[in-house]
Amino acid sequence: MAKQKEEKAEPSKSELIREALKSHPNATAKEIVEHVKAKGVETNEGLVYQVKRTLDGNTDGPKKAKKAKSNGKPASDMVSMAAVQKVKALISEYGTEQVETIVKALK
Repeated sequence: MAKQKEEKAEPSKSELIREALKSHPNATAKEIVEHVKAKGVETNEGLVYQVKRTLDGNTDGPKKAKKAKSNGKPASDMVSMAAVQKVKALISEYGTEQVETIVKALK
């Protein structure tokens, strides 16, 4: 059987920060920390900024990097790694000059 939630006697740090932000909307993070500290709860500016961000609706976190754009060439113009390895093997077997001669002859 699941445990039943016990009601807390005192509000959480985040709840206190939200209340302070509602009562002092233009206050800085340091001022909010001091306001919450006056109620006997230790907190820090980082938590204030985090609560502010969630209140603003920005819970996505940092923006993710975009994918690289293509160079405009269709995929059929691209050379596969397997093809590059085959050409490299041909060059090591026959030499660069002979492979170039063969390619010119095929054109």
